[in-house]
Amino acid sequence: MQTSDRKQLDREILAAAQQVEYDISNVDWIDSAAYKHLTNLPYQLIRYYQVSGDVEINGQVIGEYVGFTRLLRNMLIDEQWTQEEEKKINNAIGDFESFIDEVIKEVERTAFNAPEHFDE
Repeated sequence: MQTSDRKQLDREILAAAQQVEYDISNVDWIDSAAYKHLTNLPYQLIRYYQVSGDVEINGQVIGEYVGFTRLLRNMLIDEQWTQEEEKKINNAIGDFESFIDEVIKEVERTAFNAPEHFDE
């Protein structure tokens, strides 16, 4: 895979994030096609990092996932939710945190195993 593949994935993730129409007063948007598309893209990004050797991360992409995590956390604070709705929000938070952690883990793994890491 080439860096251009990651840049394409980055653009796709940023565009997908803009397509999610969220409403902090309900959790229905978490079941939307746009949300599901956004949350499926990180698996491609993680796979890219696993095989590419690339160690560059797009801060905007991570920022989108951090932003959704914050939004969801704020929803938990500001509203009264049923147990089912609260579980849905918590699961979404866990998914976003996992995406971020996995991307960083793969980049760190690649960077640590790079030959130049041992040339110091």
